[in-house]
Amino acid sequence: MTIERALELLPQMRDSEWITALGQKTALYTDEAKEAFNMAISALEKQEEDRWIPVTERLPEKEGCYLVTVKNDHERRYSKTAWYSGDGWFARQDIIAWRLTPEPYTEEEV
Repeated sequence: MTIERALELLPQMRDSEWITALGQKTALYTDEAKEAFNMAISALEKQEEDRWIPVTERLPEKEGCYLVTVKNDHERRYSKTAWYSGDGWFARQDIIAWRLTPEPYTEEEV
């Protein structure tokens, strides 16, 4: 099963309210079970957001700076940032995958 398919099914399961057994209507999931569904959905959405996306699969929807994996003439791969617009990537290297840039580090006050 793919993450995409799980993200289709989990909300449907979570939102199934009742089951009828022996002529009686009973709640299918407790509030705690629904909370577990919500946590699983959130974790899968974050995992899907944080993955490397091959450019053969799709390009970014928005203009901006992205973390990219490039392949050089010697077939070595490395990561760097690159700017993307609707016209394409502003980079000279062969970009093979991209992902959102993480939030910058900030020191936590103690």
